Amino acid sequence: MTLMIIEDYHKFKFGGFCTEEWVFSNQFYGTGDNFVFTFKDKDNCERWDATGENSMFQFCDRTGFGLGGGIHGGRFSLYLGNDLWRGSSATTECFNNECLSSSTDFDCIDLEVWGFE
Repeated sequence: MTLMIIEDYHKFKFGGFCTEEWVFSNQFYGTGDNFVFTFKDKDNCERWDATGENSMFQFCDRTGFGLGGGIHGGRFSLYLGNDLWRGSSATTECFNNECLSSSTDFDCIDLEVWGFE
């Protein structure tokens, strides 16, 4: 299990939780227990759980990793490139979330990752 928290250039804090270990794959994996969240108002956390619309919970390849895939346009609820700097967030069917960051494309200025067994 992994908890990831990102801060973007505009001080938005957001992230996701996944139940599976990150592995390179050409397919989505993970479980419906994954979720994404944001602290847009800086006080309260808003969380989106899996909707059951698809099973695109978690994805990782050599270009980056993402949570919450969407069938329209190859979007992710949360995506971070392999440079750990450039990322994106969009509404997807997997979580039906809002954009988690300050804008659809963001620059990561801080990243914290916690792993649990």
